Amino acid sequence: MLMSEYDLEVNEAQLAHIASQWIHTLPYPATIFLHGALGAGKTTFVRACLRALGFMGRVKSPTYAWLETYELDDRVLHHIDLYRLQDPPQAQIEAIGLRDCWQTPAWVFIEWPEKAQGHLPAADFTVELVADQDADGAGIADQQRRHLFIHQHGHGHSM
Repeated sequence: MLMSEYDLEVNEAQLAHIASQWIHTLPYPATIFLHGALGAGKTTFVRACLRALGFMGRVKSPTYAWLETYELDDRVLHHIDLYRLQDPPQAQIEAIGLRDCWQTPAWVFIEWPEKAQGHLPAADFTVELVADQDADGAGIADQQRRHLFIHQHGHGHSM
């Protein structure tokens, strides 16, 4: 059964375990927004989903490539990172080819979707990782403790 909402305090191993279970219940296709500070575990979450689906290749953060596409046996997973997106984002969105991600069925995981607000389809799910900040307040997430929230929205994924 797909849980529509979690609120759990998790470490990295627990986060990966939950992601690997959750992906098997996720409807296909779906758009998933990933929210969280730098280092909160967004790419760790996507990597665990891919491992659970049998992908054994390298899974890296798409921060500089913008988009990584993973071809699975009968499905596709797009992992997008919009952290470096400049305002206004429209020209970059077109150059990256993000619209193509919704032309055929796929899971589309998007880190930093707020950077392209108004230019993306509505999310079917939101995964939010809220980590404790380090003691000096630099804004880098504490890798050991975080809260995981997963919300189901029920929106479509047309763009």
